[in-house]
Amino acid sequence: MKITYLGTSHGVPSADRFTTSFLLETQGRSYLIDAGAPVAKLLVEKNVEVASVKALFNTHFHPDHIFGGLEFISLCNWYYKESDIDIFLPEDSGVVAVKNLITATDMKLDSERIRLNSYDETFVYDDGCIKLTAFLNEHLKAVCRPSYSFCVESEGKTVFFSGDLSASLDDLPKILYQQHFDYVVVECAHFPAELLKEKLQGVNCDTLAVTHIYPYEKFSQIQKFSEVFNFEIIIPSDGEVSVI
Repeated sequence: MKITYLGTSHGVPSADRFTTSFLLETQGRSYLIDAGAPVAKLLVEKNVEVASVKALFNTHFHPDHIFGGLEFISLCNWYYKESDIDIFLPEDSGVVAVKNLITATDMKLDSERIRLNSYDETFVYDDGCIKLTAFLNEHLKAVCRPSYSFCVESEGKTVFFSGDLSASLDDLPKILYQQHFDYVVVECAHFPAELLKEKLQGVNCDTLAVTHIYPYEKFSQIQKFSEVFNFEIIIPSDGEVSVI
C-alpha cells in the first residue's frame, strides 16, 4: 500500500503546499482521501491513470478538503470517459451541490459511471481491495454538521486518517488506543501541539504522519515528539510518498 501526499497544508495553500488530499494506491487501484488539492493536475503529473481511481472519500465538506475534487469529478464526467468512480460525501447537501455544479457548467451527469453518495456514521466501504470504516468526530459539531475520520485496511495493513478534529481533541477515536495501526495520519491545525502530544500517549502505531499544520511554529514542536514516543514521527511535504 502506498500513500502519496498530494496536499499537506492547513486550510490555506502556501507557496509549496496544497490543501489536504491523499492518494492511496493498492493492488492496482487508486483512492482519494479528501481532495482540496488540484488532484486532476497532480494525478496527470504523477502518471496516475484517472480510471484507476475507484473512489473519493471526503471527510467533511469544507473547501480545503473538496474544492479540488469538484474539478476532478467534472473531468471524470465529461472527459475521462473510462472513469468509473464512487464519490462519498458526508452530507446530502454536498451531493446536491456537486450535481448542481455539473448542471451549471452545462453538462449532464453520467450517474452510471460517476456515482455520488452520501454517508453517515454507519458507513463501511469494502470493494475487496480496501475496507474503509468511518468514525464520526466533532470537528463540525458546533454547527451541527458531520465530519469523519477513516480507518483503511488493505494488504494486511491498517492505516488511520484523522481528518480534521475538534479543538479539545477529545474526539480522537478510541480505536487508536485499542488496536495496532501500521500508519496514522493526523492533523495539527485546530489545537496546540502540546495537546496533540498529550493525546497521543497510548496510541499504538509504527509511524505517525502529522499534516495540516498551523501555525508553522508547530513544526519544530512536533519534530521534538520523537524524543518521547517509540514510533516514527514524520512531517510529510507535498509529493512525498510512504510505502506501508
